[in-house]
Amino acid sequence: MTTQPRVHLTGIAHLADQMPSIRSLIDDDSVGFYASQPWLAATEALDEGTDHGYLLAEDGEGHPVGLMPVALPDGEVSPGYRPDRLFPYREEEPYLLCGPRRGYRTELAVRGSDVTATVAGLLDGAVEFADDHGREWVYALHLTTAAARALAETERVVPILSPLADCWLPAPGTSMDDYLASLGGHRRHSIRTDRRRAARSDARIERASLADCLDEVIPLVQQSRARKGVMWTLDSLRREYEGMARSAARQEILLTVRHDGELKGYALWFAWGDLLWGRSLALTDDLRTNAAPVLFELLFYRPLEICYELGLRGLHLGATNYSAKLMRGARLEPMWQVGLHRGREVFPREAVLPWTEHVLGLLREECGRRLPESRLEEFRAEALGFADGRSVGRREQGVHRGVR
Repeated sequence: MTTQPRVHLTGIAHLADQMPSIRSLIDDDSVGFYASQPWLAATEALDEGTDHGYLLAEDGEGHPVGLMPVALPDGEVSPGYRPDRLFPYREEEPYLLCGPRRGYRTELAVRGSDVTATVAGLLDGAVEFADDHGREWVYALHLTTAAARALAETERVVPILSPLADCWLPAPGTSMDDYLASLGGHRRHSIRTDRRRAARSDARIERASLADCLDEVIPLVQQSRARKGVMWTLDSLRREYEGMARSAARQEILLTVRHDGELKGYALWFAWGDLLWGRSLALTDDLRTNAAPVLFELLFYRPLEICYELGLRGLHLGATNYSAKLMRGARLEPMWQVGLHRGREVFPREAVLPWTEHVLGLLREECGRRLPESRLEEFRAEALGFADGRSVGRREQGVHRGVR
């Protein structure tokens, strides 16, 4: 007989007190960085003034078996975290968000013998929390495929493709020579040329500490986000980056670009599990307009060298600029999203196919022939499987410790 877990709301301070008992949920390599305790603690400052917390599921003996961040955003600044920008047929309305508010990757930190019951309990808890605050809509964005499968198993939601995809770059073998050998001859020549040009430039790339560079980094972050139409105040960015410098310092790897001592750019990475996770990158306008080799050093080649140095299997590159990443050997993974209205899925199953074709068309347009049609067919098959209740997850249920 299935026993529904007990779900209650808690906060980061309480989680810290309980850390020994929930270590395998959020402070373990089995979850990705954006579901980890350092990242959740680092982004606490983002939720100042916003009702938020963590739904903690416990089994009958009081052991933690699931954890999910929840928040009630008002005036979300980032377009990538606004459901009305990501969902078809949705209007802007008050909502509850399941999962972290930054990182563009949502996993479900669950374990135990009945993952489906735990995930269903977390969903119920989210709906109840939303209802308590007068909000009818509940969303989960940027879900990994494993998380989407776990949600689909509850038969409460129909995950649909997100317009944004995930991306990571393998670091094959044991050295940069092995990485280059995995590419075609033309691409190897192009990379070697870019690296020689970067080496001859006046820009100096070196490792640094985020805490020591905050006053220089934050204005670059603001300029970079403003170019994308996202307006952040310097105070809000300082809270965000101070949080990362304070809570994720052990995982942090900051690469800086300087010319005559002046900071011209940076790339912020975090080493977690077996990947190096790229968080943000920015260059000054004068360097950005003629900076391809330096940009590629920060985004690809120096981080790959660090992967080989640390024995990591690759770079997590996130949900933008797919074409440039695929050219260098990256792999694209689908992400998913779900929405509930008053506790019920409202996206019509018959609309899944046209929405799926729309998203696949966007990916074709951006990636061209670099993304094989066979890979897109895998995305389509998974999406249609969710729609008719025959997800691959029903055939490949291999969840343990965390749903990645």
